[in-house]
Amino acid sequence: MSNAADPLLPPELLLAMQAMGCGYWQWDATEQRLEFAGEFYRPFGVYEQPPAQLHTYWDSLRHPDDTERLKDYLQRVCAGFEQDYESEGRIHDLQGHWHWVLSRGRVAARAADGRPLRIVGMTKDVTQQHDAQQELYTINRLLLQAGRLARLGAWELQPGQGIIYWSDMCYAIHGLPLGAPLPRNYTETHIAAPWRQLLRDKLTECLRYGLDWSLELQIVRSDGEPIWVRARGEPVVEGGRLVRVRGVMQDINEAKLAEAQLRQSEEHFTRIFQLVEQPMGMIHCGAGHYQYVNPAWEALTGYSAAEAVGHGSIELGLFTPEDRTQMLAALGQGDTLSNYEIKLHRRDGQVRTLLQSLRRLDYYDEPCWLFSAQDITEHKQRQEQLQHLAHFDPLTGLPNRVQLAQRLQDAMAQARQAGQLLGVAYLDLDGFKPINDRLGHEAGDRLLIVAGTRMVGSLRSSDCVARLGGDEFIILLPGLATRADCERKLQQLMLQLSAPYTLGTERVAITASIGYTLYPEDDADADTLLRHADQAMYQAKQSGRNRLHGFDALQARCQREQQAQSEQLRQALARGEFVLYLQPQVDMASGTVVGAECLARWQHPERGLLTPAHFLPIIEGTPLAIEFGQWACAEALRHGAHLQRLGLALRLGVNIAAPHVQQPGFTQSLRTLLEGQPQLGADCLEIEITESAALYDLDALTTELAELRRLGVRIALDDFGPGYSSLSYLRHLPLDILKIDQSFVRDMLTDRSDLAIVQSVIGLAQSFGYQVIAEGVETAAQGARLQQLGCTLAQGYHFARPMPLDELVAWLQPEKTTKSA
Repeated sequence: MSNAADPLLPPELLLAMQAMGCGYWQWDATEQRLEFAGEFYRPFGVYEQPPAQLHTYWDSLRHPDDTERLKDYLQRVCAGFEQDYESEGRIHDLQGHWHWVLSRGRVAARAADGRPLRIVGMTKDVTQQHDAQQELYTINRLLLQAGRLARLGAWELQPGQGIIYWSDMCYAIHGLPLGAPLPRNYTETHIAAPWRQLLRDKLTECLRYGLDWSLELQIVRSDGEPIWVRARGEPVVEGGRLVRVRGVMQDINEAKLAEAQLRQSEEHFTRIFQLVEQPMGMIHCGAGHYQYVNPAWEALTGYSAAEAVGHGSIELGLFTPEDRTQMLAALGQGDTLSNYEIKLHRRDGQVRTLLQSLRRLDYYDEPCWLFSAQDITEHKQRQEQLQHLAHFDPLTGLPNRVQLAQRLQDAMAQARQAGQLLGVAYLDLDGFKPINDRLGHEAGDRLLIVAGTRMVGSLRSSDCVARLGGDEFIILLPGLATRADCERKLQQLMLQLSAPYTLGTERVAITASIGYTLYPEDDADADTLLRHADQAMYQAKQSGRNRLHGFDALQARCQREQQAQSEQLRQALARGEFVLYLQPQVDMASGTVVGAECLARWQHPERGLLTPAHFLPIIEGTPLAIEFGQWACAEALRHGAHLQRLGLALRLGVNIAAPHVQQPGFTQSLRTLLEGQPQLGADCLEIEITESAALYDLDALTTELAELRRLGVRIALDDFGPGYSSLSYLRHLPLDILKIDQSFVRDMLTDRSDLAIVQSVIGLAQSFGYQVIAEGVETAAQGARLQQLGCTLAQGYHFARPMPLDELVAWLQPEKTTKSA
């Protein structure tokens, strides 16, 4: 039957079961059919299932863990091996909620062979009981665990019978095995003698008067070890009559031992405090009152311990409120403060300087500061004296080099922030040495003292006069608006110094030479500013003394920038950041590539590829030009060797500065480079010098170029035309090639003057037997006109732009070796 309306039970019996929260079930063993009756089963959806599937459906509601647990048992019940059936497990309703249910049943009918025909029973929801039982189990388990952790046991005793109950922890505390017989005559057996009577009295009062009691005492364990316990008891009254005493016992042995050790430590602590020569004590963190001070503190402050304890440092007047507040602020949220400097006001009015240290700790369960103090008053005074000696000149009392350095840094920062000028002047007294030699060092020292006083008196309070040593002084003039302000103040100072000096019976006169610079016009560091002022002072001396001379910051800045740029280029050369690009030179008559000019490029790591305009002007005229030329020659020969190995031999031209060519050993260094590439002939290299550079030292250059030609190297005069063309040096210089400057080639088709110059240069070259190459050929028309004028060699964008070696190799492949003009 699968419908609650079917009469499996009489209505009265079914109503009675529903009133008890139960449902009825019946198992037909012959037909293997399960039937239910009662509203109990409706939340589980059994009445909506076909009768034939009801058994399987009910099993599907069961919790998987319970299904596995009850599997064998249910099979035994269905087979009739169990007369009575009882199981408890979880099933879920249509809402997915789990219910703990208890099912009980019995075999109601059996066949003649004993086989069960029908089993009947009822099911009840026991979720609440199960949860309550689980909660009680959890609480008991937590109580037992808490007892173990706290070493806390429970006991009961009954008058006339003694102890009637002991918890497991009581056994553990006494060192007895679990399950051992409860002790008889407990007081005599397990209570240490000094506490036996006291315990008897407590129990008697509890039984006679119904009083709770608590006692700390020592018991004796089964192994003979005495330990401390805390016992508490209370009377148990039933029916108005005291029937027994129950209580707890806690093992407090470790705490008592720790307490004893603490008491011993405190005694040691007190004795040490008394003996320590350093002032020490305790201060309550909250109230700020002294709780303990040692004799050294009494001697330091002038207050006795009796006067100090219970009072604070502010109340006693030892510290000002501001100083104490700042000290606590320095402490912040931390627990320690070390060597904090503070002023202490003694009882007699003396002010002492202390280094005070604090550490937070608990003192008798109160948060306190353990403090110590070190009197550094005399040390501080000596330090201040040494500080003065370290920062001031001992003769004049003026700032010395050390203080000057700090004052200069501060003045520079102030000048930058305020947008004003800072004058830095270097002063040297004129004629001091003869006076010092003639009148003696004592008179010389007196003169320096008076001169220093005059300088300070003639300047503002914000200015600074420092003595470097001897008769040399530095003057700092902050807050200037113009250069004229600086010179006016220094001239006033010079006027004050030039007034006569009385040294004993002598009257003498001196003057001063001053050099100065202005920051940040002179945007240098502090040491460099002093050096610039010194250089300017030296120029004032050289100009006749008793003069004022200013440093040229712009000129110096340009020199520094040039030096910095030169150093940057030197580092770039060392790192291999420079590369050679090659621009082919073409014989326009035959279309043959006859050579290439090597042009340097800078592969800058941040700015990319840079042309010579970005670095050659910086290199020219510096020692770096020689290093750069040496690199260019070596790199050109390396490129030439690579081209020759590929069967693409070309003459390579390298631009070399005339001073480099005249450098001693230039020809020998070039010979060494050529020896390093033995497959190359010297004629593969062409040294190019500019027309203007040729006038640098004509005789010396002529000698060196002749040596190069004897070596086999070809010589070209580059950029010919715009300089100082002279037939005389064309006649003297050992040349092979003239290169027409591109500025004339560019406009030769539109400017008759440029055309005339090009024609003249070609004629000169032919007259002297030189080859001639036109630079900057950009159009076919320019190339055709040059051929008409007799110039067949050219280079320029019309043929090819400068390119790296690998691109040139690709450009020179056989199918591209003929280049049309």
